[in-house]
Amino acid sequence: MNTILQSNINMKKLIAFVSLAILMVACTLPYYEEIADFSDVTLPKSGYLDAELVGAFRSKDVIFTSNWISEYNYSDGGIYPSNLNDSITTGIMNQYSAYPKADGNFAVVHYSEYSAQWYENMASFVLPEATMIESVKVANTTYTYWAIKNGDDGFGACRAFQDGDWFKVTFTGYNMCGENLGSVDYYLADFRDGKQFIEDSWATVDLTSFGRYAYRVEISFSGTDIGEYGLNTPTYCAIDDIWYRIYD
Repeated sequence: MNTILQSNINMKKLIAFVSLAILMVACTLPYYEEIADFSDVTLPKSGYLDAELVGAFRSKDVIFTSNWISEYNYSDGGIYPSNLNDSITTGIMNQYSAYPKADGNFAVVHYSEYSAQWYENMASFVLPEATMIESVKVANTTYTYWAIKNGDDGFGACRAFQDGDWFKVTFTGYNMCGENLGSVDYYLADFRDGKQFIEDSWATVDLTSFGRYAYRVEISFSGTDIGEYGLNTPTYCAIDDIWYRIYD
């Protein structure tokens, strides 16, 4: 056999062996699993925290950001811990309730299109370094659920969904260098193709596509009920049980 040809074959075998060895090591790296389920967050009698957070709170090793404007008593985007389960009361005064029953604490995500466009999306959380995020549970808030179903947001700004309408939450991952790791969508309501789906339970969203080096996750929303100032549908959802792996 030609010496050069034999050398090329041997080199290909070596490359294949090294690649397999690297893959085997990567699959067996030691790690431990955690679930940020908000059970370690102490809530007051009101059942939620917002102004008291001073910009952030922690569950396990995950840091959740928020931007509560105390001067005007409103959220300019962020994530807020809660345990409220009022599935009946409509409008923003019930913005911290999950529509489906929750087993203990969870968190409410509020996305501000304004803050995301002009300075930073505060509806985000930061993971420990060298982390693979496995999944997160997501649900509609009561505020959003009834706005979609009946057009009842307390302001008259939105409309009940009709054929062709949809509303979704998007999780976007970034590594420590700020590089985009991709996005994962989940439809909280879908009236396309004859469907009349509004999420009324807790759903698990797979985020493993972000890979092993996820660091920051931003949450945003999009939909079809759009007005002069952006989405009319309340840009809220509830999240729980963020499952992640930390590699040693």
